Parts: sequence; C-alpha cells; structure tokens
Amino acid sequence: MGNSEGRPKFEHGDIYLQLDQPYVMSGATLTGNVHINLSQPYPARSLEIGIKGKEKVKWVRRRRNGKNRSAQRISKSDILIFQIFEIYRFDNGVALPGQYTIPFNLIIPGGLPSSVFYSGRSNSKAVIDYSIKAMIRQPESTRAKEMSFKSSIIVKEIPYAHENISQSIEANIMSNCGCTNNGPVKCRFRFPKNSYAINEVVTVQCSIDNSQCNMPIQNIRIKIKQYVNLRSDWHTLNRSYTKAERLYDGISANESTGEYARELNLNLSTIPGTMNDGVFHGMFTDLDEERKLTKYLQPSTSGKYITISYILSVKLIYNISCGEQPGCEIPLHIHAAELPPSNIIQAPDGWNPVILGGDQHGVPIEAPVPEMLPEANPEVQMELPLPMADLPEHPAAPPQKIIENECEEPLLKKDELS
Repeated sequence: MGNSEGRPKFEHGDIYLQLDQPYVMSGATLTGNVHINLSQPYPARSLEIGIKGKEKVKWVRRRRNGKNRSAQRISKSDILIFQIFEIYRFDNGVALPGQYTIPFNLIIPGGLPSSVFYSGRSNSKAVIDYSIKAMIRQPESTRAKEMSFKSSIIVKEIPYAHENISQSIEANIMSNCGCTNNGPVKCRFRFPKNSYAINEVVTVQCSIDNSQCNMPIQNIRIKIKQYVNLRSDWHTLNRSYTKAERLYDGISANESTGEYARELNLNLSTIPGTMNDGVFHGMFTDLDEERKLTKYLQPSTSGKYITISYILSVKLIYNISCGEQPGCEIPLHIHAAELPPSNIIQAPDGWNPVILGGDQHGVPIEAPVPEMLPEANPEVQMELPLPMADLPEHPAAPPQKIIENECEEPLLKKDELS
C-alpha cells in the first residue's frame, strides 16, 4: 500500500483495492481485500464496492452510387452491469486514524459476455470492458472528498466446454471432374477439448484409413477461423478471419495410420489479434492501453452488440481440382486473456493493519442504474480502459502460417478515420 504512484492522493490517507486474481468467471465469486491507511479521522458511513461493465461498437459503412461515395458512421453503446455492494459499515459515522484491511467476496452476476478489445477493417472497433471501484461512502451531511480506488478487471464468459469430441467421416475421392473414383477414405478425428486459453496449444488426434484409395493424401490441414459480428439497430458488420493454419505431411496411397497415431497442433499464443492501428489515434489521446490488448487473440463472446466465435477445422488435401476435400469442423471457445494485476503497490514500512469484518459477503444495495449511454459521438474516441500491466511478449512461433485476415476491403485512409 505504501508508495502512492499510480493512485489518487487524499488528504485523509490512502485506499487501495487488491483482487486475489485479475479476472473472474461470469457467475462466479470475486474475492479480494480493501486496504485503508488513515492519517486523520474521515467521515465514513460504509465501505462499498461497485462493478460496472460497458459495451461499445462503432464502424464506418461505405456506399457507392455511381460516381458518388458516402461514409456513414455507425455506433452503439450500453451498460452491461452497474451494481454496488456494501462490504462494511463504520460505527458512529467516522473511520478513525489507523491501518485497516477489509476482506470481501462478491458474487458476479451470470450471463455476462467476455471482456473484448477488437479493432479491424471498416474502421471498426468493439469494446466490452469492466471496472471495479472501492469507495468510502460518507454520511449525507458531510462534504469531504470521496476516498476511492478504481481498477479494471477481465470477465470470462462461461464456455460451452466439451471433452474428447469424436467425429468420423467416409468419402469417395473423385477426380477428373467427378469421372474417376479413386476409392474411399475413412477418418476418425478426436478433439481432447474445445475450450482453450490463449496460451494453450490446440490439439487434434487423427486415425486415417487411406488403404482402399489409390490417391495419396498430400497434406493434412488444421485451421482456426474467427467470425466477428457487430450490430447497431438495423445495421450489421460481419467479418471473418483465418487466424492460423498449419499443413502436416499426408500419407501415401493404399496406406493407413495407426489408432490416433497422428497429432496436429496449433499454438494459440503465437496468433495475433486483428489490428487496425488507425482507430487508436484520437484527436486528444493515443489509446495505448487498448492497442496492447487488441494485439492478442480476442476471446469468444456473445454480447448484445458484439459476437466473436471460432471454428476449428481439419481437412485431408488431395490433388484434385474439383469436389470437396474431406474433413470436419467443431466450434472452438477461446477464453479471455488472464492479464497480470495492475497498480501493484508495495506495503509501507510498519504496515500492520487491523482486519475488519472478516471475510465479508458483499450485500447488494439500492443503486441508480444508469440509463443507456447516448449514441457515441463519432468525433470523439472511446474512453480509455483503466491502466493494465504490460503484457508478455509472444514466444517464438512454431512453423505454422499466421494469416491476418481474409477481407479484401482496404483500410481507410487516415483522414477518413472517425
């Protein structure tokens, strides 16, 4: 709690909120401590913790009518959650000088979408961000400056997770525009799971029976594709990106592999996010913190205006110019990044706080729910998320092909940015 760099300075002392982990699963319990260091009495009724979540989207819709061109700025924003919990109530309306630690645990409402920081073509930007604030509520008759501490937090959406998913396929390999039947191929694919963190390796196990086919399998391809859908009233923006693919050696004609003898991998930690750097240059500020977060693979999320989803596919590649290559695909769930905690403050010398209240269960209190945010002004940049710690650099990439995107629409010029 000691050095005050990176946090507000108050006349009466200091307050600092420390979470046990910098993320929480939607519907789970969030735990932590509030540390208070008072040098003089402070008018205090209660200690409260507020949770707030916001969702924002914007993009530019371009139209052409003959020689005339137009650009329409689309935007939408809303409050996802605004909830205040009372953690501790002070006696006699005053907090006396001293050092205090107040533990707490809060049940976060279920159904919240994952935190997202996305930018892409069409000058598009989508943000779902959450913040947590500890504040000492004063009696109504007092007018001292509010003592509070605010920080950001990552929320993870509950995944539709499955383990040991199996799929089987059988297909005749046709060539010469369907005139020649080269024989059947039989495959079984096993996916140990379909839910991954961004630092994990996606794995697929294969059993391939090419023994009755007289055509070799040239390659086995594993690919991850991302689908982004942004909405605002009747407007929609859809984008798809091949985030990564990797080719493995195939097998010869009239041969087979053993039982799940082939393993295919894609390392998620080497896959970059979709990035249009231009949307982060505002008139008054350069949004460095959001830029950092967009460089990473964004999580699966299903917000009111933002949906991001993924498909994992595996295909057997034959040397045929017509017909569908045999393969299969499954939905893939990507977790939000587990970012390191920010604003870590060292305890001062002699820090020996009194523990107040024990492990407090947060009690929701009556709080005014903000009205829907007004339509975002396209001339003003979205507000900065709260400071986050620096993210680790990506490790060296394995031999897999990273593809930024498949959209052919060019980026907007700098003078066309909103």
